[in-house]
Amino acid sequence: MKRKSKIVIFIVCLMFGLISYQTIKHKTKITKFLVKTILEHKKENAFEFVNKFVSVVPNYANKDGFEIVSKEDYEKYQQGYCLAENRIIDKEELYKMAIGEFLEKELEINKKIAEYRCAYNGGFKDRECNTMKVGYYRLVGINFLNLQDFLDEYSSTLTSINNKNRDSQSSMSKKIAIKHKLIKDFLVEKVGLTKINPMDFLELDLENKKGGFSVPILTIGYQDRKTLKTDHTFDLCGNRISHLYHHINYYDTGKKTSVSCKYKIYKFDNCGNINYDKDKQYADGIDPRGA
Repeated sequence: MKRKSKIVIFIVCLMFGLISYQTIKHKTKITKFLVKTILEHKKENAFEFVNKFVSVVPNYANKDGFEIVSKEDYEKYQQGYCLAENRIIDKEELYKMAIGEFLEKELEINKKIAEYRCAYNGGFKDRECNTMKVGYYRLVGINFLNLQDFLDEYSSTLTSINNKNRDSQSSMSKKIAIKHKLIKDFLVEKVGLTKINPMDFLELDLENKKGGFSVPILTIGYQDRKTLKTDHTFDLCGNRISHLYHHINYYDTGKKTSVSCKYKIYKFDNCGNINYDKDKQYADGIDPRGA
């Protein structure tokens, strides 16, 4: 064999070796890329499809939303095991873990959006800064028996404030600031608010696939957004929870609307981690079109 041919073969072998090494070295990254590509195309039974080639299970604690595991661990996951804790978590505990994580992430994102809108709002500080701290609150003395009376009084107060603002010559941002201030005075001074951990009041009805709270809970979000969490805030849908927002301005205790697992769906894995996309929620919240 000529020297030139030997050199060519050596170079080809070296290149093949380097490619093989890089492939092995970055096997996990390559596999993750392939799996993510398949999942992003939203193929039906995507995890089952991928598992014909590699062992993959949902893991929403990871940013990618999945984890590459051994075939043995894959089989355990299929049996219902939480691999991180090496145990099967019963459904009620799983729902509580998923709802608890949802509440924490909802609060975290609302705080971040409120901070952003207050700091970078193009000068509309009166309009964009919260007058009330983001959080979960209990309305003092309000339960489900007298909730409608509170809502009627709230609606009447809101109408009165809007009527006064309509006759005012102030700027729009000033009117909104006055409105938020007067609503805050009504809620804090007249009704009374106590900051709470909503998980202390969580109740699940597994038979009717409902989750909610033993008392009405007022959520203060970014830009002073106010919603109610009630005794039918969540639908429990297999390995998913579905969350329904009750806007305080339009809530009617006579209409207990079920979301029927069709609105605001969050999947959870065998360890109770939910697929809550914090980056997307944050991006939506700071989008000027959502102001």
